[in-house]
Amino acid sequence: MEDAPLPTIELTPKKLIPEILEIKQNNKSYKLLIEIEEFIMRFKIIEDDPFLGTYSRIFTLKEIKELHHVFSMFNSFKEFLDYLRALDSKKKIEIKQTEDYISIILTVEYLLKHNIIEINLTQEDMNYKLISKQLKKEINLLNEKINDMEIKYKYIIIKQKEDNTNLIEENSNIKQRLNILEKENKKIKEKFNECITYINLIKNKNNEKNNNEIVNNNMINSSIMDIGEFDMIKIAISERMKKEIKKIKKLYQATINGAEAFYFHMRCDNIPNTLILIKSEGNRRFGGFTSECWESNLKSKYDKNAFLFSLDKKKIYNVKNDNYSICCYTSSGPCFGKGNTIRIGKNILLEKGLKTYESYSQC
Repeated sequence: MEDAPLPTIELTPKKLIPEILEIKQNNKSYKLLIEIEEFIMRFKIIEDDPFLGTYSRIFTLKEIKELHHVFSMFNSFKEFLDYLRALDSKKKIEIKQTEDYISIILTVEYLLKHNIIEINLTQEDMNYKLISKQLKKEINLLNEKINDMEIKYKYIIIKQKEDNTNLIEENSNIKQRLNILEKENKKIKEKFNECITYINLIKNKNNEKNNNEIVNNNMINSSIMDIGEFDMIKIAISERMKKEIKKIKKLYQATINGAEAFYFHMRCDNIPNTLILIKSEGNRRFGGFTSECWESNLKSKYDKNAFLFSLDKKKIYNVKNDNYSICCYTSSGPCFGKGNTIRIGKNILLEKGLKTYESYSQC
């Protein structure tokens, strides 16, 4: 006798197309359905009359191997399935039926020995008529629920339309109220701005009254420079201007009038003979004088009378290049010298925009 063909080893795919073997036994046809899904193989006998029930059994590859030592050589369900096809083609599969189960008897030809292996398929107890009746009942219940849902949905749609109409009316009323409130708010803002402007005007007048003091030759109101140091500055100014200082008026103080360059130019532009006093975070005190007017442009100015000074060193620094005595930048405060020997930035308090250079060859 010939042995059943043994297929070559192949990798088992995760899922195979179901295989149906049609087996005829005693003038009766059976359909043996074999399905493979990952790690299990499912056997099913499909009867012609579905209400007679079906027989099924699930095996793992390990259980297949344990059925008979012949199967121990199979490394995949694919090999076993190929083997079953070979047996079916040689009519070596027999099916016997009892009341409770069906046996698939495989007559295996191997090493010239006849071996019989039974795969017992237990009957699945299914009452299809009862199932059909239950399904119809559930379908009727679902239809009733669907009808109820449709009624509720129609009611919700009608209610939403009513609500939307009400919301549109309310929204229109709210818009009208908002327009009224915006107009009232605008009036309040205008009055508030008038009050702020008035308060600032009074504040500025008080600041000017307190800070813009008229002093004589030997008095100055400053937290940076004392009277003795002012004498040194007075002499330097008098020598250059060829006249004595009659009076001094404080025009601008960053901590009071605003630290941005805009406020400096607003209060100091187009006014000649200005003295700049600066005190750094490191308590270095210095400054500069110019007889020219500050302006809001990008021009440098010639001033033979200009000079810088250090109060800490008691020293005066004369101008070397008169064409760059002062530089007028709209976005900066007072600046002296080409290359900006002293330059006050856009906001001296926030940006720390002060730059100084103790010596610059051209200035």
